[in-house]
Amino acid sequence: MNNMIKFLERMWLMVAIVCFVLATYKVFFVTMEDGLYFYMFTVLAVVLWLLRRRMRIRMGNYQGNKEGNSKSKE
Repeated sequence: MNNMIKFLERMWLMVAIVCFVLATYKVFFVTMEDGLYFYMFTVLAVVLWLLRRRMRIRMGNYQGNKEGNSKSKE
């Protein structure tokens, strides 16, 4: 489960980077409006990356506490 969360986290980060590069290219070589759409996608991908990262950290803390509680009961 943790591997899937790490994969999705990295995927959203890569989407953000690719969208940022495409947006910058479109702003300089096509039109500003086309670039703005890709900048919006970049912001969305960064937000989703942050949410996935937060979820992974919370799940790690939860699993660590759960393992710690089960060891202390034994």
